[in-house]
Amino acid sequence: MRNASDTDSYTKLCGEVALTIEGNVNWTGSAKRDADAALVVFKQELAKIDLSTAPAGLTGGAFDPEWWLKISSRGSNASEGSQPDTTNSPSPSWDLSASRSLSVIPDEFTKKRQTDMRTIVVVEYDPGWPEAFEGLRSRVWAAVSDVALSVEHVGSTSVPGLAAKPIIDISVVVREKLDVPAAISRLATFGYVHRGNLGIDGREAFDSPEGLPMHNLYLCACNSPALANHLAVRDYLRTHPEAATEYGELKKRLAKEFPDDIDSYIDGKTDMLLSILRATGFPSEHIREIERANRKRNYKHALGLGQQIF
Repeated sequence: MRNASDTDSYTKLCGEVALTIEGNVNWTGSAKRDADAALVVFKQELAKIDLSTAPAGLTGGAFDPEWWLKISSRGSNASEGSQPDTTNSPSPSWDLSASRSLSVIPDEFTKKRQTDMRTIVVVEYDPGWPEAFEGLRSRVWAAVSDVALSVEHVGSTSVPGLAAKPIIDISVVVREKLDVPAAISRLATFGYVHRGNLGIDGREAFDSPEGLPMHNLYLCACNSPALANHLAVRDYLRTHPEAATEYGELKKRLAKEFPDDIDSYIDGKTDMLLSILRATGFPSEHIREIERANRKRNYKHALGLGQQIF
């Protein structure tokens, strides 16, 4: 029997169970067959673990038999080819389309984590990015649907026509700060490793599981200035294509000039980002804080390598 005697081993086992289920179910598109098959694998994995050793207050998610029994029940009552009805469900719902959605993401998004993300590469907009996000969103939503309000596509890949680094940026949005610990726990069961806020108040960052499309995952309360920043820039660029084109050209130029210098790359973008935020009416006190974080002398401490947005 494997034990889950501390938080680290428990969350690691949760992630392993979730990945084992995803990797060993032959997803058919039938809610009944998929839910029943997932439950079989779940019970096999559960039998290998001594849950009596699990930390108090952490059991749930992939280790919650009631969750899986409810999913199986919904699947058993569904018609062939349909999806389980999760309306008003109090428990997390396994998104049965997640694996199939991920299977159609373009090959360039399936690079392993060992790919060197320190070299700055900005490419032309890829119309496959929204589909890549949807595949990842389905997986993330399966983990946090009982505590989150939404899962947002942010960063440059979220803006049609904008050149970007080919890394999807995702923000999980919860109602309030008190919901953040629960969301962190749910994401851990799907293999996301919490890294803290990396110096940005109101925005938690994660390392993503290996073998998935390249992405950065964040977690914010809905009133977080960090989230408001991401959404304000995204929405402005979506509605001002001329600004998106100008910003894309700037990023490509900076990437060529500073391919191995992330500080200079970010510093070179900061003036335009700040001007966009001013145009949206973003609060001046928050703009000053964003400028402080983005300027070259502060960037590595504030954000952490590989965790930049836009």
